[in-house]
Amino acid sequence: MKRCSRCGQENKDESRFCQNCGAELSVSNSANILERFKSSNKFVKIIVIVIVVYLILWTIGMIPHIFFGVPLDSYSEEADVRHLEDFNAIDMDCDGALTFDEADGYAPDIGEDELSEIFDEADKNHNGYLKGGEFDNYVYTIEKHYKDLEKQKKADEQAAKKKSSSNLVPTVKLGKCPSCGSDASYMYDYYDEFGRPYYQCSVCDYWTYDEGEFYEG
Repeated sequence: MKRCSRCGQENKDESRFCQNCGAELSVSNSANILERFKSSNKFVKIIVIVIVVYLILWTIGMIPHIFFGVPLDSYSEEADVRHLEDFNAIDMDCDGALTFDEADGYAPDIGEDELSEIFDEADKNHNGYLKGGEFDNYVYTIEKHYKDLEKQKKADEQAAKKKSSSNLVPTVKLGKCPSCGSDASYMYDYYDEFGRPYYQCSVCDYWTYDEGEFYEG
């Protein structure tokens, strides 16, 4: 109950004004403490729920490892080889482990130095062999290497086309065409990959590299 400080009337806890004199009722310290406790208690509950959910998810992720022996790292020696057919094809001595010379057979077109770096990166325990999931990591890195090369090739081709088109400068050169003999306007001044200019007849589409063939009509 709330007691009015003006008239002493007892009022309900939820009342804001005194039922007797109409004065505003002040909130007691105990009520403030209770409200703060309730709000802090909600915050604690949220933290506890988050921790419990995290532990549940972590436990679910660990179940295959704890009960079935599945390695936590799919690229470790203990993990099963997903590219088993490729692995067996280059495992020349059939010992279940690939030396660098054997692994080289998977990507013979990659330079030895670069392939050696890929091999060393996949060989996590640095014993000089690729086993289990290490080979999958090796394959993944090589496939990524090929994709990067393809992207670079396309980028170079686009850059070459852009550079080539930037050399195309419209011009008009009057003269007789050495091919059709017509009085033609040579409309394009174009430079090939060797830097040589050549021109095209606007009538017969004849191309020539020699500007000296043109003469005034």
